[in-house]
Amino acid sequence: MLLQDLWTYQPHTGGTLCGTDRGIDADVAWLTAQRDTERLGYPTQKPLGLLRRIIEASSDRGDVVLDPFCGCGTTIDAAQKLRRRWIGIDITYLPVDLIKKRLRHSYGEGIEGTYTVHGVPADLEGARALFDENP
Repeated sequence: MLLQDLWTYQPHTGGTLCGTDRGIDADVAWLTAQRDTERLGYPTQKPLGLLRRIIEASSDRGDVVLDPFCGCGTTIDAAQKLRRRWIGIDITYLPVDLIKKRLRHSYGEGIEGTYTVHGVPADLEGARALFDENP
């Protein structure tokens, strides 16, 4: 079935797709802390399926996807899966570290050689300078 104009998922709507026991658009279901292994603790985290749909609908393989508030990296993960180039930006090192671990978990150790991280201190002097600039 082709994707419709309206992407909707209502929890506990099993049996709503004609002839199936699945809910409408189950691939973009809301994430809940109780049942989703995809959940990484970010309160505004979106389902990977939703970001995959958006990226597939709005770009082609090889295009660049920008996420200026990348948080836990769902957009980055989806772009990587769909063979898009990507740029992720966040304000602290915590999301950068989380995304690096997420990519390593999903794509293996070799993924680290395919991207560059900018703005992270490489030594103690750099860390002190960054702290002095903005604790």
